Amino acid sequence: MRNITKVLLGIFFAGILLGGIGVGMAFVEYSSFEYLGEETIGGTEMKTDRLVFTVEEGAAKKIELDLRFFHEMSGPVVYDSSLPKNTIVCEITYNSELRCFDSGSRTNKTTEYYYVDTVWIGNEFSLLMERKDEILKDLKDGKFRSYDWDDEITVKIKAHPGLSGRLEVDD
Repeated sequence: MRNITKVLLGIFFAGILLGGIGVGMAFVEYSSFEYLGEETIGGTEMKTDRLVFTVEEGAAKKIELDLRFFHEMSGPVVYDSSLPKNTIVCEITYNSELRCFDSGSRTNKTTEYYYVDTVWIGNEFSLLMERKDEILKDLKDGKFRSYDWDDEITVKIKAHPGLSGRLEVDD
């Protein structure tokens, strides 16, 4: 074996040894940390938007309400006779620092489509930077916690009883 090959093999195995020592030290340091649990960050400013859709007259058309990105967040439709005729109301409660909503409609010969769409407006980095001093202090003290933001969304759908049988919710 040539001398250069021996030197390169020596450097390679020294790197493996030092890498193993570093991983071992990191594991010992990490395992000595105390877990403080989960904490919710971001404001607790819950906001409720009320979206009102007025359906065209005509019992022949089917009505489809598409709640995009709300997989199983809505409950059953509540038929309320106090609502004006041909009206659908979606009440969406959410953290206003993280989301906003858009809605719209389109129609064809047999179906009217209405949709509610969610848009993420939050900035995860800024939410963590609000807590950076606390995070660094905890790390110096050998403690850590996990952080999460409140992105809970609840959707309540109300409709006039005249729309019963015609209204279909796609979530």
